[in-house]
Amino acid sequence: PTETATPGPTATPWCYTVTPGPPPTATPAHAPRLVVEVQGHPDPVDPGDRVEIVITVSNVGNAPATNVVLHDRLEAYLLPLAIHATRGLPTLDGQAVTVVIGTMDPGDRVVITIEAEVRSGTAPGTALRDIATVTYDGGSAQGEYPPTPPPPTLDRPICPFLPESGGEDGGAPLGLLATALLLAAAILVGVAALRRRA
Repeated sequence: PTETATPGPTATPWCYTVTPGPPPTATPAHAPRLVVEVQGHPDPVDPGDRVEIVITVSNVGNAPATNVVLHDRLEAYLLPLAIHATRGLPTLDGQAVTVVIGTMDPGDRVVITIEAEVRSGTAPGTALRDIATVTYDGGSAQGEYPPTPPPPTLDRPICPFLPESGGEDGGAPLGLLATALLLAAAILVGVAALRRRA
């Protein structure tokens, strides 16, 4: 099911819980489903480095995917050198890489390897980036490097800074700490007042 991040009933400004979204729409029992994985190395890159981007397209569905085409546009700092595909017809137009794969049966996997060189003038330590998209009859799929973090789930709430129950080390809750500090200040004021009377 799709999931959305919403404030929980006792959420603090630092922590949000995840609640289920609307029920998913029914998917055909007999349909293709393509998955795209992108890997790249080295990362980061320096001018003159040889870069290899490996794109794997898999049909994890239970029906053939027809008219499968891979589209990839390399970053401007990369000079394309060669394209290798275990299946399909690769073409290069400037920074645009296209591989016409055709039909992929269930369980099929196609690996595309793009070789490139980092152009001179690129800042040393530039992060490697790549996005590949596959289109086919009735759908599309996308993969990227580096991969995006997985979406939040019911078992993994979004707590970017502090857990709701306390500090970073799981100690006392923030409200309890604030109360303790106020109580200590009140005691100090009371002691000072008693000394003045004495």
